[in-house]
This record gives sequence, structure tokens and C-alpha cells, in this order.
Amino acid sequence: MGRTVLLLLSLLLSAAASAQVQQGYVKTKGVLQANGSVTPGIRVSGATVTIRGINSVVSQQQGTFSFQVPAQTFYLTGVTKQGFVLADPDALSRAYSHSTAPMVIVVEDPQERLTAINNARRQIRRTMNAQLQVKEDEILALTNKSEQEKQELLNQLEQQQEHADQLIASMAERYVSTDYDQVSDINRQVNALIMEGRLTEADSLIRSKGDFDTREREIHDKQRQQQEAERAARAADSLAHSIASDVSFSIADLAADYYSQYTICSQRFERDSAAFFLERRAMLDTTNVQWLQESATFISDFVADYVKAKRYYQMALRQATSQFGERSSETAWVYNSIGNVFNRQGQYYMAMEYYMKANAILEEVLEQGHPDRALNYNNIGQCLSEQGKYSEAMEYYEEALPILQSSLGTQHPELATILSNMGTVTTRLGQYDKGLQLFQQAYDIRMASSGQEHPTTFTILGNIAHVYGAQGQYAKSLETYQQVLALSERVLGPDHPTTANIYNSMGSVYDNMGDYAKAIEYTRKSLELRKQKLGENHPDVAVSYNNLGYLYGARGNNTKALEYHEKALDIFRRVYGEMHPSVATTYNHIAGIYSDMDNYVKALEYYGKALEIRKEALGEEHPDVAQCYNNIAMVYMRQADYQEALQNFIQALQIAVKTYGEQHPKVATIYDNVGMIFNNVGNNDKALEFYQKALDIRKATLSENHPDIANSYNNLGLLLRKKGDCQQALEYLEKALGIFEATYGRNSADVATLLDNIGLVYHDLANFDKALEYRQEALNIKTSLFGENSSDVALTCINVGTDYFGLKDYDKAKEYIERGIAIYQALNLGNTPNAATGFGHLGNVYVMQENYDKALECYEKGLEILKAIHGENHVSLDSSYSNIGYVYRRAGQYQKAIEYCQRALDIDLAAYDEQHPKLAYSYNNLGLAYRDSGEVARGLELITKAYEIFKAKFGDDHPDTKLLLDNIEKTRAMLEQHGNGEQ
Repeated sequence: MGRTVLLLLSLLLSAAASAQVQQGYVKTKGVLQANGSVTPGIRVSGATVTIRGINSVVSQQQGTFSFQVPAQTFYLTGVTKQGFVLADPDALSRAYSHSTAPMVIVVEDPQERLTAINNARRQIRRTMNAQLQVKEDEILALTNKSEQEKQELLNQLEQQQEHADQLIASMAERYVSTDYDQVSDINRQVNALIMEGRLTEADSLIRSKGDFDTREREIHDKQRQQQEAERAARAADSLAHSIASDVSFSIADLAADYYSQYTICSQRFERDSAAFFLERRAMLDTTNVQWLQESATFISDFVADYVKAKRYYQMALRQATSQFGERSSETAWVYNSIGNVFNRQGQYYMAMEYYMKANAILEEVLEQGHPDRALNYNNIGQCLSEQGKYSEAMEYYEEALPILQSSLGTQHPELATILSNMGTVTTRLGQYDKGLQLFQQAYDIRMASSGQEHPTTFTILGNIAHVYGAQGQYAKSLETYQQVLALSERVLGPDHPTTANIYNSMGSVYDNMGDYAKAIEYTRKSLELRKQKLGENHPDVAVSYNNLGYLYGARGNNTKALEYHEKALDIFRRVYGEMHPSVATTYNHIAGIYSDMDNYVKALEYYGKALEIRKEALGEEHPDVAQCYNNIAMVYMRQADYQEALQNFIQALQIAVKTYGEQHPKVATIYDNVGMIFNNVGNNDKALEFYQKALDIRKATLSENHPDIANSYNNLGLLLRKKGDCQQALEYLEKALGIFEATYGRNSADVATLLDNIGLVYHDLANFDKALEYRQEALNIKTSLFGENSSDVALTCINVGTDYFGLKDYDKAKEYIERGIAIYQALNLGNTPNAATGFGHLGNVYVMQENYDKALECYEKGLEILKAIHGENHVSLDSSYSNIGYVYRRAGQYQKAIEYCQRALDIDLAAYDEQHPKLAYSYNNLGLAYRDSGEVARGLELITKAYEIFKAKFGDDHPDTKLLLDNIEKTRAMLEQHGNGEQ
């Protein structure tokens, strides 16, 4: 309101310039009382008024001052008085002209203003909540509507309430900023009635002035008369002046009524009607920059019609440039507002273009410590943060912070906003302790200024809960979210969209804890509430669909996961178009499901789509682009295309290091993945190096018992197991198990995975009883979490079967392996690599039962599946070829055995370095085939190669090294027998 009053005043002054001495006075605002009366403002003496180009003047006993006008246009550069600030800071950047009317400067006590705003907000919120209840009761009482139609009306009402807090803040700001000394009696009465929630009376009083359309026609008639009078001779000048004054009053009066109608509609949650009255006011005088801006802002924030909002902003921009010049604060703020619309649309480059235009002007026309410059820095920082340019964002926040502290004080709500934004950036950078400190500062300021029940206050508390979750303190995170949920339900209601957001956040925490049942429960609550309040096609509904898709994918239900992701994709495309980051995120999720289904062609297709959108929408070096490269690398790694995988990991790593620095958990994740590549190609030393780098970063940046540290221990344990150091492997895996159990409890998916892995090590140690104990518990946990028919249960069934195989209980082994295969087939996963592995193990059982026909059938089935997925020469086919070769060897078909074992060796030679253990197995199998065929010397040569690889890699004490040595001794014995003429 302050901007409007001073703007109109400056225009009136410019119309009446004559003498060279400007009179004026300094005063406080007139304050509206509940009964419609006004407590007049008080004249303020002793205020120093500074005009550019002249010495300062000091207001006298009645607040009066005067000065010689230095030029045709003059600027106010400062008003200082201890305990007071300018009510409208924009007065310092506005151009004035001399006038015979006094120049009025309004000042206020900043603490009194803050108190008044908080009181106004509370009163307006009570009024709006009462109006909401009235509207709900009216809808429920309708007799001509079905229950479904009533529910749709209630949904629409709740959609309108979504931004209620922002609207309340705007209305409170206007009421407190208005100088009621300059408002007519009838408009004072209207405002008082609105504040009391007596909206029908306010509406009646406004309409008592006459029909809006009639009043507009009268104004247009007077404007035509004014134009005709202005064209008349000089004698008619007095008539023109009289008509012009009448027109100005009529426009101002009707505009005030339109604004009051807008306020009434807003409190009734009639957003379209509220926008209608703001637009009518704007069209009364399309030269009024502020009216155009207010219409555009409301349409953008509450109606989400960005096209129309930009149209009004462009009109405002033309007027601001024409009236105030290109280099004015008014023009700068229109640029800033247009930037806000682009930012809401996710068009960050366009938003930055307009923010920087505003910034260049504000830095030129406003002094260095002006709060408007700080607020624009905040907007630039937010936009940079959305683009992943965190260090640049922090530079702007850190520049804004001292300006706001100096100009607004250390307890102003705007300061809390900056601190909260800084907390978001530092949290994204992995600096959780610093982020928590900043959020706590913001929370304390908001608590002091607005109280715990203000939505912004408990929103910041939600940010604190998020940091606890990021630190792995899930119990503390949930406890804090429960507190936020209780506040949201009490203040905004259990059905408010903000409450739905909290449910969604709690679902994420349960997901991180591995409690998928709870995660799905809370995410579903969020989805149903969002659908009910926001409608089926709202972007927040799409977010919930994506989250549910992710959770079902984590449980192995890929069909359900794809269904939800496709629903999300459909909404995002409709709302944002194809090239939006949210569309890219959904493509990323879909690609992940296809990757889990081993459909790598589809996975790469969708990851490629996500990468293309993110590069265009966010820039080449955004963290989300790095995530795409990482995900693409994982697909190539699954296909054993390690060179391509490594190249993509390197691209991801370069972006992540540039964005976050070396010591960040996301960098650690990429190091982990690079370690996997070296692990898969048999370069254990390099794998160990990268796994250790990941662990060191995680220990330095995360809490001691963070699950990511457990993941590092798990990776190191499995690597040490491969190197034959099973005791050290068990130590690392037990550490990981301890962290997961402390974080999630014993009955969790991650604990089950660790139990499976520990069982694997005991299996390698030939301690099959111990292996079976761990893997049976893993199976029980997974069955309780995921049900009988999930891919996780299927995999562990097959593992349990291999332990029974080790115990020589072949019937039990066959039972569990067949159960695992049956689950895969029931889930339409019968043609996946894990199912192929199951057929391989089942073939092994038939071999031990000497049912070679059945064994061959199983091995060939597994080979057929892998060929269909990977082609003829993929590295994953080597075991199948070796197994088939083994069966032919046991059946005495040695040439067939040699043929298949040679294929396995050729694949491994192409895929691995010369000292990889995989080669040792292939050399051994081929050597045994040659030996049994009668080419004993050739067999001994190949088996010896296998032994040398294992001895160099794992030492003499590894079980497989001992087995190979036994094969060598037996083959030498056979060679000696052959040398003695035996066949």
C-alpha cells in the first residue's frame, strides 16, 4: 500500500509544479481501529530529510520542512530519525517534481510495524478459517448435488486455500502499510468490516456507491469530456482541470472498491473472482504500474495462469519504462517479477536473465545497503540453487544477509528466509551440521516473530527434520516430522496440502529405514490427500505417483512401479510440456525399472531422454546431469561394457566434484561405483582404492552410524571375500550389519541383504551350516517384508538352495532352487539373468544326482535366456558354457566338452585381464576336458595356468587354490600312467 500512496502522490505533485520552494512534513501512519475510526498519524520533528544535490533539512516542531528545489526533477536520498524507518523504502528511488501541495513523508517504528503485521495476520487467518467453514457447510447442505459433486466442490475449495498463508501475508502487509489519514471515510468503514470478517456488510457498503459497470461508464464519459476540454481553447482550461480532478477521484474511489471486493473474495477463497476484481482495477488505469503488477502476481501465485501473468507484467514493464525510465527501481522490480514467473515454470535460464536485468538496475539506482537489493540477491540465489550452482547461490545469499541484518534488524522474518535458503544449499552440499545450524537460526527468528503455529515456522522445522534424515538419524527425523505434522493438522487442518507434504516426507524417511510397508502407507496418504485437495492432474499428485512407483520398484513389483511412473509422466507432460526437469526425473525412474528388469535397451533409451532434457533445462554441469551419467554407467556395467561405464562415471564424477567439492557423499557414491567396475574386471587393488576413498569421505561427512558407511563396509567386505581374506571380509560385513540393525532394526531389507552376504562368505569357507543359518534368516525377513512372491525372496531361495547343495542335501537344494525359479516365472521374470543363474544351480543339483539329461536341459535353458538378453559372446555366458562342457565331460562326450569350455575361455579372455580369477576357472575346466579326453599334457598345462593365477591372487590357503593343486597332482599322476603305457 505504501508504494501505491507515494506513487499517486508523486504524480499529483508533478501535475501542479510552480514555485521553487518545496514544502512538506514528516508523519506516522494513520491507524484504522476496529470500529472504522482512525487514530491520526503524529507529526515527527527532528527527522533529517536529504535531497540529492542539496544539504539535508530537519523537520521542525510540527514535522514541517522546506527546501529549495534543485532542478526540474529531484530525488529523496534519505530520511533518518532514531527509532523510525521509512514506511515505503521505494520513496528513495522515485523521481519527484515541485508542487504547491506539501510533500508527505511517512515513517514508522519497525517494531510496532512487526507487531501490527503479526496481529493483522492472526485476525485475517481467523476470519479466513471461519469463511472456509461457512463455505464447507454450504456445500455439505446442498440438496441438489450428489455426494460426488459435493466432494468435487470441496476439492475445488481446498485447491483455492493452498496458498492461503501467502495471501494472508500480502493482505496483512497492505492493511498495516496503508496510511488511513489519506483514505475516505466510507473506504475506512469497508476496510474495518473486512478485517472483522463482516464481508456481506462490506460488500453492501461498496455497492451502495452504485453499480460497477455504471461507474466505469461514467468515468469513461468524463475521460472523453476531459480529452475534448483539453482540445478546446485556453479559456476552457479551468473546465478541463475540474473534469480531470473529478476523473482522478472517481478512478481512485472505484479502484479502492475493486480492491475491497478482491479482498472479500480472497477471504471467501473465491480466487477466480478475486483475480477478476484485480484485473478490473488494473484496466481502469493501465498506466498504473503497481495495479498491473498486483494483478499479475496474484494470477501467477494463486491462479497459476503464467501466460496471463506475463501479459500483465509486460504491460507493467512498458509503463514503468515509460514513466520512470529503464534505469529505475520500478522497472527493476517488474523484471524481477517476470523472473519469478519463469522460475515457477522451471525455466531457470530465462528467470536468471530477468533477475540479472533487475540486479543491474538496482545496483545502479539504490545505495549499497538497501534491502531491495538484498531481496533480489535472494531470488538470484534461489534460481542458481535450482540449477545446482550452489557455490554461486551462496555468494548471493551471503551478500544479502548483512544488508538485511543492517537494514531490517537481526530478528526480521526476511532474515529467516535468507538463512533457511542458505541452510538448503549447505544441506545439498552435504554440510549437514552447518545446514542444521542455519535452519535453527531461521527457526528461532520465525518463532520470535510469528510463533510456533505460523506455517513458515513449522515449515523450517520440517527442514530440520530433513537434515536429521540426511544424517541417518531417522528416529530423530521421524520424531521432528511428527511434531510438524501435529502443528500442520492443528493450524491448517488434517486435509490441507501442507499436511500431505509432511506425509510424503515421512514416507521418504520410512523408505530410508527400509520399512517399505510404512513408506507406502504414508506415501499413499499423501497421494490420496493431494488428489482430494488438488485434483487428479496437479504436479504434486504426479510427485506422489513417482514416489509410489519407486517404492514398488524397491519391493520388486516392477509392473506396479511402471504403472505409477507412467501416471506421473502423463501429468507432468500435460502441465509442463516435454522439456521440463520433472519429466526428466520420471524418465529416470522408468529407466531404473527397466534396468532392474534387465531390459537394458529400454533403460538406456529412457536415461538418454532424461539426460537430454536435463542438459537443456538445467545446463551441462547440473548435479542431475551427473546423476544421469552415473545411471547410464550402471547400465553399461550390468552389460559388462566396462569401458563405456567408466567413461560415463568419469563424466559424472567431474560434474559432482565441481559442484560439491571432493568431500561430499554424492562424490563418494560415484567412487563406490567406479570401485565396482574395477571389482568386476578383477583389478582388486584399484577397486580397493576407490572403495576406501568412498569410505573416507563418508566417515568425514556423515554421522558415525550412517547407512552409507555400512554400504562401504559391505563393498569392502565382499571385495576382501573375493581376494580370499574371508576373516577380514566377515569383520567388515559384521560392522555393516551392526549399523543397519541399529538404524533399521533386525527385520529390514538391508539387514537381510547383509545376512545374505555373510552367508556367502561362510559358504566360501565351506561352513555350510553357518551359511544356511544366515541365509535362512535373510529369507524369513524378506518373506515377512515382501511376501512370498518377490524377486528378493526368489534370489535368497536360490542362495539357500546352494547352501543345502554344499551340505549334500540335494533334495532340499532342489526344492529351494525350484521355488526361486517359480517365483521369477510368476513375476514374469523367468527370462532374466537371476532366473538363468537359478537354472545353473538347478543343473548342478541334477549333476550331483547323476541326472545328466536334466542337468543339460537346465544349463541350456539358462544359456538360452542369457543369449536372448546379451547376445552370443557376453561375459555372463561363460558359466553356462562351462557347465554344459562339464556335463558333456561327465557323459564322456569330450570333444563337445572341449568345444563349450573353449567358448567360455574365449569370452573370459576378451573380458578380463590375464590374472583375473574368472580365467582360472575357465582354464581349469578346459584343462580337465582335455585331460579326460586323453590329451593329459595339454590338460596339465591349462590347469597349471589356473593354479598360478589363484596362487598369485589369493595365496596357498585359499580353498580354490588347494583344489587346483589337487587337480594338478591327479593330472600329473595320470600323465605318469600314460607315460607307462596306460590309456
